[in-house]
Order: sequence, then C-alpha cells, then structure tokens
Amino acid sequence: MKSIPGRRFRGIAGTRHRQSVAALLFVIILTGCSHKEADRDWQAMVAPVRARYAPDPRLAVFHAEIRADKDGVFASGEVEGDTAKRELLKLLRQTATGPIADEIKVLLDSALGSRNSGLVNVSVGNVRREPDHAAELVTQVLLGDTVELLKKNGGWNYIHCPDRYLGWIDEEALLAVDAAAVTAWNSADLYRVVRQYELLRSEPRADAAPDYDEWHARAFVPARRFVAQ
Repeated sequence: MKSIPGRRFRGIAGTRHRQSVAALLFVIILTGCSHKEADRDWQAMVAPVRARYAPDPRLAVFHAEIRADKDGVFASGEVEGDTAKRELLKLLRQTATGPIADEIKVLLDSALGSRNSGLVNVSVGNVRREPDHAAELVTQVLLGDTVELLKKNGGWNYIHCPDRYLGWIDEEALLAVDAAAVTAWNSADLYRVVRQYELLRSEPRADAAPDYDEWHARAFVPARRFVAQ
C-alpha cells in the first residue's frame, strides 16, 4: 500500500505538536511547583519542630531560615543538637517537591574541640544578648561557675549558663577546659563566700598579694587559696 505524502507530513507534524504540548505542560507544572514552594509558609511549617526542641528561645538554639525558589528549597541557620536538625530536614523532605540545600549548622560548634566547657575566672561575668559590651545584659555568672561553650565569635563565647540561659560572654572571663577538667573542678574542695565580697590571697596573711579580683557572695573559692576568716 502506497503512503500518501500529505498524510505522512500531517502525522509527523502531529507528533511534533504533541511533543511540544507535553514539553509546555512540563514547564507549566514545574513552574507551578516552584511557585507553590515559594508561596509556602515555611516558618509556620517548622514551628512544631522549633516548639519541641526550643520552646523557650532563651534556653535553647533553633534559628532555621527556610526559603524556596525555582532551584529548590534552601535551609540555613543554627540548631542545637543533631536530633533537631534531622527532624527538621525530615519534615522538609516530606513537604518539598524539589531538591533541598542543607546549610544548617549544629551547635555546639565542632571547631571548639574537646575544650567545650568554661570555668568563669572573674568575680562576676556579664552575659549579653549580642557579642558586644554595649549589648543588653541577659544575666551574670560568678567566679567558679561552669558553663557550656556553643561557639565563638571573635573575642566572645556563646554559652549556656548554669541555669541554661543563653548569651555572649567575653572570652577573657572564661578558662576554656575539657570534660576532665570540669570533673576535677567539681570534685575539688571548695568554700562558698558568704560576705558581700572578699579578696582571694596567695598566702594566709592580710597583707599578702591578692591572686584574683574581688570574690562576691555565693562565689566558690578553691581550698588551696586563702581568704580572711
């Protein structure tokens, strides 16, 4: 049976037309998906995870920024602990239709190494909301207190205080130590200062040179140092 040239041309043209329509539909669907991703209220979506791991932002870190465009979903920020990050990414993978770029940092920062604790070595350490001496005062720590280091920024450390409050403290107010040093410190013989303030001296004499600055009430004193009776 002989083929009819006109019919063959119409068949080829029809196939090409269907392919063009399919490609156009794919682009429309893809564009629609990217718009759908961009229009999502991502902060509301991750709110349950934030509420689980950081119900009080003064006591736990969960700063996740989620944005989306035609290239996918981008997750950045900081969270405290691997478990919080895994649950956040699991939620995003269940929701997003495109690829997810993970740029979320986990605290405590691995750059700190094993020395991720700090012993307060000033009478009173000011803990501030930002790494700046002019920033709002959040709380204070006392000489001898043990704190948890989370990250560094220049000459400042971001810490958990003994009461779990978060804030920045001047690195000069701390001695960075490892877990063994914390254990040794906590098991050492200590005395609690009960006066309003006291000087710690190198020898048991009133005229001996002070070893540190003033120790305020409720601070702990190592037994190997001397205070007036």
